[in-house]
Amino acid sequence: MTKKNRKQFRPLICRTAYFLSITSFLLLTGLIFNPVITRAEAAQTDYLRFQCFDYYKRPVLNVKNDTLNDVAFSDLLRHRGVDVGPMIILNTKLLNKLKKPSRQFFIAHECAHHALGHLYFRRSNEQAEQQADCHALRTLIRRSGFTLKDIEAVQSDMRIFGRASHSHLKGNERAIELMKCIMH
Repeated sequence: MTKKNRKQFRPLICRTAYFLSITSFLLLTGLIFNPVITRAEAAQTDYLRFQCFDYYKRPVLNVKNDTLNDVAFSDLLRHRGVDVGPMIILNTKLLNKLKKPSRQFFIAHECAHHALGHLYFRRSNEQAEQQADCHALRTLIRRSGFTLKDIEAVQSDMRIFGRASHSHLKGNERAIELMKCIMH
């Protein structure tokens, strides 16, 4: 291998080593999903196949926490107070109550927070949430062929399960705003 080739592969090797070390830690602590699951479990967790990367192009890990008081939450994995990696914490019990398009949307929404750098630039407000909604919806349309029927399913679940917070609109308002994402 030439010196030039080694330089080209160095970032890839570093990212791979980083991802493997974080994944190993989470597997050992039981925080990441067990890769050996039954066919029925695989059908229920189809939304976990959505792969995303953060603002710095690092892979985002999906971490299970069924005690979470929401369907999903974006965060940075910290070790001794230092941010070491992006992750999405998922409440699979709540996610499995949603329709398939909604599960995909909410995972994509959390991925959008990472991709847009909201966690790194400390943006957590109504505008950041709407940006994440639009980014998620556009990504799903582009990558998965999300249809109007899928968007309507997401809106339906938003109206049923959506709770307002300091940064999220009420379910019905958020569902209405979602359509503006594809009109602009």
